[in-house]
Formats: sequence, structure tokens, C-alpha cells
Amino acid sequence: MENGRLEPGIINSSILTKSMSQSRVPRAAPGRSYLTSIPSRDASRPVWYKKLFYQGVAIIGSLRKDKKERREMTRKQDRIEHRLEWLSRRQEGLTDEPYVPPLVEQAEDSDDFCWR
Repeated sequence: MENGRLEPGIINSSILTKSMSQSRVPRAAPGRSYLTSIPSRDASRPVWYKKLFYQGVAIIGSLRKDKKERREMTRKQDRIEHRLEWLSRRQEGLTDEPYVPPLVEQAEDSDDFCWR
């Protein structure tokens, strides 16, 4: 990776560095910098900026993963509720039609992490 100014834009694997699993790394690994470690007091500004940038990338990745899991769980819950409603109507004799699962709507993905 070039040591240049970080410009806003799409974050992809070409600018990210591969990190080791925290559980597999000895705690006293010399020369390694992790997202949870604090740079020394005399560290230069670019070191601090890089640390903050990669922490932000990790946070955004976590938020995206959580949002995806929430979306999947919501879809699963909607399917279960739809099936339960159909079974209830069938048990009461209100319907004779075969079960048809609900249509799956594709929501566009965004970086909007609000709870919906």
C-alpha cells in the first residue's frame, strides 16, 4: 500500500491489510500493531490517522454484518408468521388454498445503519 493521503471512496481489499486472528497471536508480538492497541505518545499524526481509519473500517464492517443478520432474521420471522397465519386459517376452515410462501422483496443495500 502506498503511504499517501487517504481519500474518501469505496473501501475494498486493495487498501486493507490482512490481519492475524487475535486468538492466535501471542500477546507480546514485537512490531505488530492491532486495532485495540494505542500508539505511543510520540507517534506521528499519520500513525494515529491510520489507526483511526482502520478502526472505522472495522466498525463499519461490524455494522454491515449486524444489519445483514437483522435483515435475514426479519425475513425468517416474516415467513414463520405467514405460515402460522395460513395454518390458523386452514385449521379454522377459512381457506382451502394450498400454502404459497410470501414473495421475497429485494431491499437495496446502503450504509444506512438505522434500526428498521
